[in-house]
Amino acid sequence: MQRAYDDPLVMAEYRLTGEAFSGTVTGADPEHSEGEGRSRKLRPLITVRTEDPVRLAPGTTVGSPDRRGHAAEIVEIADGEITLKITKGMGRGKTPAPGAVPEPGERVSYTSLTDDFQSSAALPDPERTPWTHGGPPEEYVPSDDDAQEEWS
Repeated sequence: MQRAYDDPLVMAEYRLTGEAFSGTVTGADPEHSEGEGRSRKLRPLITVRTEDPVRLAPGTTVGSPDRRGHAAEIVEIADGEITLKITKGMGRGKTPAPGAVPEPGERVSYTSLTDDFQSSAALPDPERTPWTHGGPPEEYVPSDDDAQEEWS
């Protein structure tokens, strides 16, 4: 995943499978917000024109390798245009930080691969862990050889 963010050729593979797309911003509404009063949140909208096959559904969260920390949600996909709602990476003000919202004519890339923290895989239950990895030892069952050693 990290390689895809760092290497455009690796990202190209995800573009071919529809897990990522690149295109040109055709429209932007940097002042768009949701909610009212104190719960009002800045959620700029952008529209991206792409020729890539996109196999992501509306509601999918995507990130941009060009803008680390930037997150968006796919709102709509229609006729090669994707509308995105930017949800993270714009600053803390009531207006987006300068350059935080892509402008019309700008080339952008987005992918469903996220650069966020991912926790490690769950470990097996202790009783299912082999003794070589600290699990419980198997019960000791004396053998006939043990009895021979006692009488020798």
